[in-house]
Amino acid sequence: PSLPAPLAARAERWFGRPATVVEVVELSLGLVRVGFVAVTWRGRSWLPGQEVEFRVGDREFRHYTPAMVDPTTGRFDVVFVRHGEAPGTGWLAGLAPGVEVGVMGPGGGVRREPNRLELSSVMPGQYALTDAPISLLARLAPERAAGIY
Repeated sequence: PSLPAPLAARAERWFGRPATVVEVVELSLGLVRVGFVAVTWRGRSWLPGQEVEFRVGDREFRHYTPAMVDPTTGRFDVVFVRHGEAPGTGWLAGLAPGVEVGVMGPGGGVRREPNRLELSSVMPGQYALTDAPISLLARLAPERAAGIY
């Protein structure tokens, strides 16, 4: 999503909570796991598939699904996929241990349905799932394939 810069700044101030980068790990070419710690996440409930949102530019926000959340310490990890000149790519390049960012969430995310095949362990970001893993999961559980989207 994109907003005029003054509104984006106000949204981040009103809804964002501070989080500090504690770890940046290059998993493979174009795939980076970033660990964040936020005091406001301590003791907070979270469901697999819920999203967080970061302001990644003057006007741009991006949604991501945490790969791991530890409510005891307030740590959560997000796996990011670099996409050429995308707004999130430049923001990601500026992350290093000690950098503070604003994070909104957790919230939204996956709608839960009975007998739905859960993909929460393979949802690191908006573009990380491709047709191949979804096809494989559909073959492994064809009776629940209608719940995969």
